Amino acid sequence: MHAKRNSAAVYVQLILFVALGLTGMSNPSHATNVATYKIKVSQNLRTLDVSVTPSPGYTLSRLRPLSRNAWSRLNKNSLRGLAIRRSGLVVATEADSYHYSVDIGGGFNRRSFGNFLAGNKTRMTDSREWFWVPDDWQGNETISVEFDIPDGLSVSAPWEPISNNTEAPDASGHFLARPVMLYRRSAVLFGRLQLTQLELPGGMLNVAVATKNPEITNRYVAWTKRIADAAVQEFGHLPATSTQVVVMPTWSAGGSVPWGEVRRGNGSGVVLVPNTRATMTELIEDWTFYHEFAHLFHPFLGSKGRWIAEGFASYYQNILRARAGVITADYAWERMVAGFARGEEQTRKGRTVVNGGLMRTYWTGAVMALELDIELRKRRGMTLGNVLGEFSACCLPASRTWRPRRFMQKLDEISDTKLFTKTYREYSSAMDFPDYSDLLHTLDIRNSAGSLAYGKSALRDSIMHDSRS
Repeated sequence: MHAKRNSAAVYVQLILFVALGLTGMSNPSHATNVATYKIKVSQNLRTLDVSVTPSPGYTLSRLRPLSRNAWSRLNKNSLRGLAIRRSGLVVATEADSYHYSVDIGGGFNRRSFGNFLAGNKTRMTDSREWFWVPDDWQGNETISVEFDIPDGLSVSAPWEPISNNTEAPDASGHFLARPVMLYRRSAVLFGRLQLTQLELPGGMLNVAVATKNPEITNRYVAWTKRIADAAVQEFGHLPATSTQVVVMPTWSAGGSVPWGEVRRGNGSGVVLVPNTRATMTELIEDWTFYHEFAHLFHPFLGSKGRWIAEGFASYYQNILRARAGVITADYAWERMVAGFARGEEQTRKGRTVVNGGLMRTYWTGAVMALELDIELRKRRGMTLGNVLGEFSACCLPASRTWRPRRFMQKLDEISDTKLFTKTYREYSSAMDFPDYSDLLHTLDIRNSAGSLAYGKSALRDSIMHDSRS
């Protein structure tokens, strides 16, 4: 573990790399910079003033919005060299630089993450609402962005920090990012943040904790490291060369981690909202972070593939906790089978999984993941984690939504089987919750009304690798 911290980055330069190929990013060393954005953040964290300077030889014709809300946040009286058209902001007068400003204060809901933590002075934004991009920005082109931040405050974004300073690579304020999935939500924070980098196999975790307390930061960084280590053990490496982790501690009467979700806009990221009252033991035993982190090893699959995405993550939320040694293998199986039971009980009969109810959405895919994992181990001597790890290495971050069937076909290619597409067809067309009794029998698990008994099974033990057994 290499921890490098910069608590007050004042001037942040971001270099954004885009590649729109489905199967991952192209070589950044051949990137072409098309423009430089200089963004001044106001003292009250309510306004961004943006100056866009095209690179020599590049002709800027139009800036396009990335969401409908970008129009309502635009200060229409701030435009210089630009004019409003239905298609975006077009160049009205040729100039060295063009200017616009946006309001990032208020009017956000939790889903768009415009949260302002009054006691901590931190604003979380969605870059789609303020980052207007060149109309033809594509392929292996870059955009340089320089944030001018109020003293004592910092920035976190889903872009990759780079620096010649190996001791504190974020101290210079340079970032290298891949703004894939531009139309998906992202998390860009301005405020009182503790920034830490964790280097693990396959990349870097860029952790931002919304606090100025180093002791609190260390606890959440250790929590992140514990979850990431379990994921690396299963999948072989991190899901991307650069992954953003945002931790926004909050007091809550709810559980240890009342909220968590993945952010795919502009790169890979996870946002966690842990309860400030939760102990370290309670944090690492909670399933939320494991679930969200597992999502990063598959692409965005759209509404028709949500049951696969949530199912895989629900499967791994139990396995990764056992791998981390924070719950026993027996308890992990109990929680998994209890999830299967909830999915079965709350299934809408006579419908496919896409319309079969919330719990069926989460747990049908988990049953499928278990079947796939079992069959891969028996037939090929490999695991579902092996296949997803290879997929993330070849094909993530993805520039657009993957269709579920194409995702399954790719996993078949990686595993050299027809297992994924065959199993997908069966599960996606079924009109009821899958029967998982044969899977439990294969693992020598006897299920009597939710009470489990275990025989000896090397296959079952291999799935969990419980270090506390």
